[in-house]
Amino acid sequence: MVPRPGPISASYTAPTLLMLGTEDKTIGLELNAAIRGAYEGLPGPRWLAEVIDAGHYSFTIACLTGTGLGDGDGDGCGESERFAGGAPFAFP
Repeated sequence: MVPRPGPISASYTAPTLLMLGTEDKTIGLELNAAIRGAYEGLPGPRWLAEVIDAGHYSFTIACLTGTGLGDGDGDGCGESERFAGGAPFAFP
């Protein structure tokens, strides 16, 4: 189970960067929406990076051949299907 973002204190003012992959099958559309909601609730300086066509592991070295972490297979590596319509595509 993937944890959901919790409530944000109004006194939390540290600069915050949130990132999400628009094709993240690990956390799905519902939790991507929760990340967007958490971003909206942050009172301090904030940035939201939505990486188009990225999956959960697109932000890591897991897709690199020889890492032993996936070798090109997985959510963010190799081939997948889009949330909207299920058309095939390749993660960048």
